[in-house]
Amino acid sequence: MASPFEISKPHPNETSLLDVSNELLFTFNYVAVVLSETLSVLGVILNIINAMVFLKIGLNDSTSISLFSLSLADVGLLLMMAAYGVLFHPWMLETVDADLIDAVNYIALGWPHVCFSRISGCLTAFIALERFICIVLPLRVKSLVTPWRTFLACGGIFAILIAGTTPAFFSYSIGERFSQLHNKTTVGLIPSLHSYVLENISLSVNILAQMTSFTLVTSLTIATVQTFLEKSEWRKSISTSAKNFTISSRDRKLVKMVILISASFIICTFPAVVGTVAMLVSKDYNVNGRYKNLFLATFSVFFHLESLNSSVNFFIYMYMSSKFKKSLLSWLRLKGNRK
Repeated sequence: MASPFEISKPHPNETSLLDVSNELLFTFNYVAVVLSETLSVLGVILNIINAMVFLKIGLNDSTSISLFSLSLADVGLLLMMAAYGVLFHPWMLETVDADLIDAVNYIALGWPHVCFSRISGCLTAFIALERFICIVLPLRVKSLVTPWRTFLACGGIFAILIAGTTPAFFSYSIGERFSQLHNKTTVGLIPSLHSYVLENISLSVNILAQMTSFTLVTSLTIATVQTFLEKSEWRKSISTSAKNFTISSRDRKLVKMVILISASFIICTFPAVVGTVAMLVSKDYNVNGRYKNLFLATFSVFFHLESLNSSVNFFIYMYMSSKFKKSLLSWLRLKGNRK
């Protein structure tokens, strides 16, 4: 899987009119490294806080379990992006061989980043489904979406996507090889006997997860908003004695919060989905194609949008969830008193 920072140093070659030059990509990546490090470190801190607050609230209901799981996936995604910033730091590029950097990036960072990104997307889809059920079947949601079932669903998402990504780690190894570009023996990626098959298994699983999660989140969010507005209008037209047939005030707040989470996911993920479709349609738009530099530059932006999406949930929780805000402030006061 391609990294958002793939070219270590600019070198002259022919580029298409639709592509970007190596020099421009090199400059672009330097800027991206700084943004990646800043955004990712902040996001890791915020998501660790999210996870600790949900632990303090207690993982005894489906919402806390799913949001806690989402925080863990976002921590993994953002840690990979923070590591990108270290690996592709200008000092590293000047002192470490480019082939070794690309090899470590591919095996240790690229595929884990993609895996955590897909886990985050699938968890967002599950959370959107849970809130849609809450809107459509408010009286049955607690029996349908139990904490145990939520735990199994979240654990299953982690297990399936990690298993689906695992073949990619066996497609290449790191070792000595002869580099035609540098005309010398370097340490880099060495393909295994079935590297093409193994890599494509992981690629297919992750593309399927990306497309499915994006489609589900988009359709469920639209359906939830529409149903929520219809029920809100209906609730206004009925008597007070009938309000037990509508969702509770707490669930309405949760629905609004999940809609914001889903909207953030849709906005930040849509460009990457378009990029994936373009990669599938065009043989030239990939890491080894004619428009390699354009591919790397655009996916650099896509990766940073994913990082932004993984970092904003803290602010959504603080704004929309009084329980989250109260638990966080209580936890911070407790820490302050201990000091």
